Amino acid sequence: MSYTKLLDLKWGEQGEPADQILFLQVSREGLQVLVTTALRQPVLFQRIEFDKDSVEDDSVAALAAWLNEQREFTRQWARLVIVHDCEQVVLIPAALYNVDNGKELLDVQYGDLFKGTMLTEQVNGRQDYTVYRISTDAFHHLATANVMTQHRHLISLWLEWLDKIPAYQDGEIFILFQSNRIYLAVRKKEWQVVQQYEYQQPEDISYYLLSALEQSGLDPATVQLYYNGWINTDSSLYNELNKYINDIHLAPVPNGLLLPEDKLGDEPAHYFTPLIQMASCAL
Repeated sequence: MSYTKLLDLKWGEQGEPADQILFLQVSREGLQVLVTTALRQPVLFQRIEFDKDSVEDDSVAALAAWLNEQREFTRQWARLVIVHDCEQVVLIPAALYNVDNGKELLDVQYGDLFKGTMLTEQVNGRQDYTVYRISTDAFHHLATANVMTQHRHLISLWLEWLDKIPAYQDGEIFILFQSNRIYLAVRKKEWQVVQQYEYQQPEDISYYLLSALEQSGLDPATVQLYYNGWINTDSSLYNELNKYINDIHLAPVPNGLLLPEDKLGDEPAHYFTPLIQMASCAL
């Protein structure tokens, strides 16, 4: 088998699938699976990790294998929202975007060797467009997963969620931790930085963090930092945040969310809240 199920949690009564929504976060490293009610109350969460050999092969084979084996599972829900967590993505202000320059801007940043399928969407509530490129084979496999499918990029949904959080006078920095990458956003009244970075060691986080704060003219001693995702609070990775930032918080969850702690096993809630936050923004 080309993948492993690391987590399988059930948080509520399994209602009628025809009344519920499946969110599938797709990355090079694996999948995160979330089922919610129509009101976005989470019901089920799974984490799937692709084998290392599959990841080196762009992970399409592992994705195809999972989709094939889970065909009945993915097709039973009222609709499917695919959250693309892919590296090739640019956020473009509407004033600079047109239908012809998306590919050009991707090529400038990432090169033109990867011949994939390009997708574009406007960030809800903003004059910004997210342009991203995924494997064409992966796109075709995902196209058959459910007859009612919507494609979104993680950055679009994450930024929609962050816009709902009231701004702090001394600025904020938000970090979403993935397996070996972070999404980082800095706000000083308006958004100054929205970017993703790969890291090899914990010290890389300090570099990205301090560089973004300096670029935005924010003081590490007074800025607020919010984090969630795949980070342990007793890790050297978390200690890098504490070295420079005094005001650290867990990123908030949507109002009215019920996530029973007794059904999380030994896992902290902040592992799951990113996709739950984004699910609350998907129309």
